[in-house]
Amino acid sequence: MGSGGLMNRFDREWRLFVNGSFVESTGSAVLPVHNPATGAAFTETPDSTATDIDRAVAAADEAAEDLAAMTPRGRGDLLHDLANVIKSHAEELAHLVVAENGKPIRQARSDVESAVERVRYYVGGTDKFLGDAVLDSTEEVQKKIFEPLGVVGIVIPWNWSLVNSVDFAAIAIAAGNAAVVKPAPETPLSALRAAELLGNRLPDGALNVVTGRDETGKALVEHPDVDKVAFVGNDETGERILRSLADTVTPAMMELGGKNAAVVFPNVDVSRAADGVIYSSFKNNGEDCSGSERLLVHEDIYDEFVTIIRKRVESVTVGEGTDEGCQIGPLISQAHRDHVAEKVERALDQGASVLVQADLPYEPGLQDGFWFPRRCWATLSATTTLCTRRCSGRCWP
Repeated sequence: MGSGGLMNRFDREWRLFVNGSFVESTGSAVLPVHNPATGAAFTETPDSTATDIDRAVAAADEAAEDLAAMTPRGRGDLLHDLANVIKSHAEELAHLVVAENGKPIRQARSDVESAVERVRYYVGGTDKFLGDAVLDSTEEVQKKIFEPLGVVGIVIPWNWSLVNSVDFAAIAIAAGNAAVVKPAPETPLSALRAAELLGNRLPDGALNVVTGRDETGKALVEHPDVDKVAFVGNDETGERILRSLADTVTPAMMELGGKNAAVVFPNVDVSRAADGVIYSSFKNNGEDCSGSERLLVHEDIYDEFVTIIRKRVESVTVGEGTDEGCQIGPLISQAHRDHVAEKVERALDQGASVLVQADLPYEPGLQDGFWFPRRCWATLSATTTLCTRRCSGRCWP
């Protein structure tokens, strides 16, 4: 399916998912959703208001009581059903991920498989945390009991929208909590569609999705009735959230960014090491917080490694995610492309030189997409910006 047909397929009225159904926002503002391959907006979602957040959290708060009252086995059976629902809609969800994110379809299918596997994993954990009894003496027995927290506010990024939405909501439900998910404004559709599919199996209000900008996420994580926060994103935002939660001692789970290094030693199979580095650095369009952003290669094999890397990078297939042979797609947005370009320009100013870069697609209709050449750089000082600051565009130093 080409991008035109794909965009038409998902150009529908998208609203907030609250209390088991789609509802109108109390505001009129909307946010466009773009196809990263073409740069064209193909649909829109609401920019949630504070009242919308209140409504979603209230629905989750009520549903949390029902989930907490369920037996662990009952919640496990529920999650098992949810995994089957996702699997039965795998191809649709994979194409939806491509539409809003731009990643290759093979990677999008892997996202769906990962979501299914994670939900099934949590099925096995529902009855493993029942508590303990500790006999300290003949006069006293101490009991440890695990209780659900209530409402979990979940803020997720654009690189793994479907996986993160399903993953964090599922583990919250496994423990007897309800969830309010706020996806990134660039990729809200997979979270909304997943909630729509799963909502038919869940108690009303168990899974809610509110869309919007950063202000929406801030309103959610700082809401007084949110009992725990799960956040995936950059370090700076994570730090701000933790500071805001400190006053109320609200527990939080943070998965933040990294500047990971691939270290290549002289005793390796150089060809296999190059393949591993290419995979780690280019998967998910290079927008992966656990991927490799720096290469540290031993001087004894440096020349051989660079020769192989040149060939690998030059042979990478860059194109639309709908193409089954595509290995790398566009970046997520114009803003992110500008962010990567700024770091590249600074590296050039600091004396960097490009060893090799992948070609960009030249097909009609893609000229306005968010494309940026993936590059490998010559030796850089360890203090340059490209070596020290996260780029998420896979321009390796």
